[in-house]
Order: sequence, then C-alpha cells, then structure tokens
Amino acid sequence: MKRTPTLIAAICLVLLMGCEPRSPSLPDYLIGVWRTSDPKYAGRFLQLAQDRVIFGTGAGSVSIHPIRKIATAPQADGILYTITYTNDNGQEYRLSFVHDLEHGGVIWFKNQKDILWKRANR
Repeated sequence: MKRTPTLIAAICLVLLMGCEPRSPSLPDYLIGVWRTSDPKYAGRFLQLAQDRVIFGTGAGSVSIHPIRKIATAPQADGILYTITYTNDNGQEYRLSFVHDLEHGGVIWFKNQKDILWKRANR
C-alpha cells in the first residue's frame, strides 16, 4: 500500500507536464526575411521565426526578440497579426501587421499601409 501514494503522485506529475502551455509560433507562410523597396528602409529587414522577431537595423546590426504571444484577427484585406515580444529588459512591445494574400502574400504594418513588405526567400 505504500506504493499507491507514490504511484498517484507520479501519474499526477505526468498529467501536469502534458498540460504545459505551448510556446506561441507563427505559421510557415510568415517565416522568413521580409524586405521593402521603400527607400526609408534601405538596408533594413524584418525576419520572422517560429519563436522570435528579428529586426535588421542597418549596418549589419540586428535586434532579436522572443515572441511571447500571437493574436490573429480576420480583416477585409487579410489577416491581422499582433505579435507581442520583449526586449532584453523584459519590456513588452507589439508588432501589428496584415498578411495580404490577394496582393501576393505581402505584409504591411498596421500603421503603414502604403509600405509593402515581401518575403525575400521565396
């Protein structure tokens, strides 16, 4: 009978481990390097990975941020993605963009609809 509490504890531990929340991840069609032809962003890029956002900030420097949360919402012109990510100090930021399938799968930032970003590794 001494084994019963140990066995129950082991079963509970296994069940709890299976309930662990999964890390947010982006769909495959968004994964990759995105660039725009807009001169304001010459030498810059946005790279989306399964679990992080990488900003190419020019002159070969990059800024890498882990993704904490991903929210989606259907829009008339595509799917709105809002990615919550953190900086090195743990401060949260949000990146909101629309993935527009009707115009070849481009993305545009919610606050810059006129600047289209295309995936570079297609």
